[in-house]
Amino acid sequence: MRSLLFKFRQQLDSFLGPVLPYYIVGRLLSPIRSGVRRGLKHLRPAIEERLRKYEEFGQNYPDEPNDMLTWLMDEAEGDERELENLCLRMLAVNITAIHTTSMTFTHIMYHLASKPHYIKPMREEVERVINSMTKLRKVDSFVKEKLRFTGFGILQ
Repeated sequence: MRSLLFKFRQQLDSFLGPVLPYYIVGRLLSPIRSGVRRGLKHLRPAIEERLRKYEEFGQNYPDEPNDMLTWLMDEAEGDERELENLCLRMLAVNITAIHTTSMTFTHIMYHLASKPHYIKPMREEVERVINSMTKLRKVDSFVKEKLRFTGFGILQ
């Protein structure tokens, strides 16, 4: 269904592009609104509770959690503090965090698979120092070199 909508949107954009601005057509067919609605089902109770406590106690209330939602709310001004905007910002942070972490790990595994001679010494090191994670110099070096070489990007 999603690919069908995407194809429809491409056709509509090519046909109506010169007539209707992209921001009108794009907003109608964008998956962002449905994603925010699904996110709100899960985030609404937490955000509403935090907003209620902000109203009641101010920005630094008793037992205020030290988490991403609190940080986003602390920095939000005006309509940025509305429920839907906070949800959208929270989803953007989560997508970014999950994407960069998973893609970095995936690239590390690709690079390791392409250089199998590194596997045995790193495995031996892990077995030797499993209780001392801070001593994994070879693994740390391999990960840092991968990040230096390709960064965080998926297509690099």
